[in-house]
Amino acid sequence: MAIIVNAANPYYSSLDGVLFNKSQTTLLTFPGGKGGSYTIPTNVTTIGVSGFESCTKLRSVTIPDSVNSIGDEAFGTCTSLTNFNIPTNVTRIGPFTFIGCGSLTSVTIPGNVRTIEDNAFSFCSNLTSVTISEGVTGILFQTFYRSDKLTNMVIPRSVTSIVRSPFPTGPGLQGLFFKGNAPIVLLGLTLATNTTVYYLPGATGWGATFGGVPARLWNPGIQTSAANFGVRTNRFGFNITGTPNIPIVLEAAADLGGAWTVLRSLNLTNGLFYFSDPAWINHPARTYRIRSP
Repeated sequence: MAIIVNAANPYYSSLDGVLFNKSQTTLLTFPGGKGGSYTIPTNVTTIGVSGFESCTKLRSVTIPDSVNSIGDEAFGTCTSLTNFNIPTNVTRIGPFTFIGCGSLTSVTIPGNVRTIEDNAFSFCSNLTSVTISEGVTGILFQTFYRSDKLTNMVIPRSVTSIVRSPFPTGPGLQGLFFKGNAPIVLLGLTLATNTTVYYLPGATGWGATFGGVPARLWNPGIQTSAANFGVRTNRFGFNITGTPNIPIVLEAAADLGGAWTVLRSLNLTNGLFYFSDPAWINHPARTYRIRSP
């Protein structure tokens, strides 16, 4: 399937069967019957409203750095789309942009996007990983509604407002980790009863609950001054302390610039856990860190 435009048309043009404006700076319509992979030309700055909507055979899209705006419903119900990137220059992701993209598993939202708009990633039924970059300030109505395979989400310091239940409300979401102060909530917030909100030391505006669910201080730390820090019975070990029952992931790397390996994922039962590393002797040096799930 292809869209062909006469070269004499004063308003529109086509390239490889795809409809553009005359100057080919805006991609207007990708034919629904085309599938496989597609690379957007590097002179395109805007993906128009519904530009790829219901292209159910499309699996992969390469978006160039020239694109700074993705229109409403641009990739709505692209049910086979598994691979795409959002360039760092993008400043707007419109409402319903990726609604119903059931094959997406991960997404990174760059910091130049100030607001993640209504239903942008709702009904993404296989979405398991979302990275929201510093710079994003607002998350709007039902942004991740029914994206129920999201188990944990990290919200950057820059987010200052959330509007009307943007997070999944199914039983899968276990933890919302906020890096900054408590955001302003507009028009209410609904969270599943098994969700817990976590916030960092020094953050303000937090109470015992948030959105009707428990809110807990997330403050794990490795105790380097404890008596059992160091090598014991041929293992290097240390205490980890913090708020009782907060979830943590312990990782190690051979150096700070290297790859991190997960050693343990656990809840900090009673606020204390002693970790010992039998593999420490196999490494000339090893650095440990704690992160959220």
